[in-house]
Amino acid sequence: MHRNTFPLVAALLAVPLPSSALDFLVETDPATFALKGAAVHVRVRSAAHPGWTVGAGTYALDFPSPMVDLVEANRDEDWEVRIQPGFGLFVDHSNRPDGRGMQLGLQVGMQRYEASAPGRKTGDGYWNLLVMPRAGWEWHPWNNGFYVFPWAGLGWTTTVAGDAGDFHVAPLVPFATLHAGWEF
Repeated sequence: MHRNTFPLVAALLAVPLPSSALDFLVETDPATFALKGAAVHVRVRSAAHPGWTVGAGTYALDFPSPMVDLVEANRDEDWEVRIQPGFGLFVDHSNRPDGRGMQLGLQVGMQRYEASAPGRKTGDGYWNLLVMPRAGWEWHPWNNGFYVFPWAGLGWTTTVAGDAGDFHVAPLVPFATLHAGWEF
């Protein structure tokens, strides 16, 4: 993970707030570990705003080749692509006052990509803006804080800084994953 990630997460967790008014959800995306990365997300619910959940997170991972190959010009070029770091802000809404069950939301984030391929101009890395509507289901299978949150979205992305070299950035990216976490 990026060296500035852990101070950011620690600062979010250290904010003094009355615990009776807020529920904290700390989660990860297990797929990032399989993709040589990691993820941590902190989401918050307030009784003052029933059904709403807001949060922030950071992540890093090697981009899977099917995602690289979404753009035809990238296919069969042996691109290795890494997101490090990625930062996201999330807002989700459920019709349930406790925020669980079906959620519709939005992720807005910045992701730094590093792309390389044999014999290709690779650039110096680049930052992309990501805007992704998403839908998911927060499920608490047991009567404790554990939950899973499978979700899917379609993200619009564009390069805002840096050089992608010969790598072609997909403007629309479908995405699906499963987060696992604990509600406090």
